Amino acid sequence: MSPSLTLSKVSGFDILRLYSNDCSVVQYAAESFEGQLFVAVNDVSSKDAISTELYSIASSIGFANKNFNDVVHTVFVGNELVYNEWYSASDVANFINEAKSIFPDFPGEWTTGETASSYYGNPDLCGAVDAVYLNNHPWFDNQSADTAGDYVLSHVEAVAAFCSEHGHNKSVKTSETGWPWKGDTNGPAVASPQNQVTAVGKIRDAAGDSSIVFSAYNELWKDGSLNGGVEQNWGVLGNAPSEQ
Repeated sequence: MSPSLTLSKVSGFDILRLYSNDCSVVQYAAESFEGQLFVAVNDVSSKDAISTELYSIASSIGFANKNFNDVVHTVFVGNELVYNEWYSASDVANFINEAKSIFPDFPGEWTTGETASSYYGNPDLCGAVDAVYLNNHPWFDNQSADTAGDYVLSHVEAVAAFCSEHGHNKSVKTSETGWPWKGDTNGPAVASPQNQVTAVGKIRDAAGDSSIVFSAYNELWKDGSLNGGVEQNWGVLGNAPSEQ
């Protein structure tokens, strides 16, 4: 199945967040997606590792006959590194600064993906990013589908207030939110097709102009037994065409 067919179904969106450069996904996205990309640097074990990932992304975009600075909107340096206690907030700040030094002429945003809880107590993290991006999931916090939009907006507002109180007036957005269409019940959070429609609609109404919906397609490569059986089932467009 052509990757361009898969990407054609998300052509109505302005932004596409990619979590890696595996399987030439950045090249395919640069070739077929008309909007801008959020790209990911996952290996932060050293400055050389960060550099390797950045240049790999740039090369992939070059293979699509595009320019990194034109195609990329935001670079995520790590994802939930503080939340998972893999690194400290100061470590993540250093990783972002190292990435900036490698591509100093990049005009877009440098950031990291974290939960709201990762920022509380870590005001330096507010200062390290160009914009705050939250992985902001109402289902995991026992919210109902009807309250999903209010939940997402409340976290955005709370983190914005926290950063501001510590001298960092940063834009706060949601880099990952959505609702599973299948899986176990998590208190009032019920995974179902109708609740996915309801929750995503509520999120769109409350904070849609600053939120990225997770995810376009189901992720069948994930372990379906984890987290109440929801890990594979977030795709708002169902299975990717190559998996149908």
